Amino acid sequence: MQDWLERIHGTLAQHLVQVLKLNAVHNRSALPPFRFAAIAQQFLATLKEFAGSRDGDAVRAVGRSLAEQGLGLRTVLALGRSLLDDALGAPAPESTTAQEPASRERILGLNDFMTAILEGITEGETQTITRQRDDIQGALERMI
Repeated sequence: MQDWLERIHGTLAQHLVQVLKLNAVHNRSALPPFRFAAIAQQFLATLKEFAGSRDGDAVRAVGRSLAEQGLGLRTVLALGRSLLDDALGAPAPESTTAQEPASRERILGLNDFMTAILEGITEGETQTITRQRDDIQGALERMI
């Protein structure tokens, strides 16, 4: 999977930025559009590290961080779909030849990566909701 990531890194980054733009309404307002390129790069760097180490804990930590930055669950699902589409060999815009067929290892690796990212996003969103609930409860108690 690492060889594939190296070969099409630029194309993947462009695709991920496009997905982030198309799904911007599904993020919390704390995530400004000028951060999309950096988030796409962070996402790909994490995927590359995961391809080498298979360290799900590190990926979950990045997922929590992305959730704290405002990245929404639906957007992450769209990012995963875009990666899967690229992995399955959808022709790149600059390519006129057919792409190589996807390997089982690549697809399973992407699945494992997305599972860990989604676990981290979910944990991050749960922490945010808990914090907000506690803040509201505290404000209500102070008012009473």
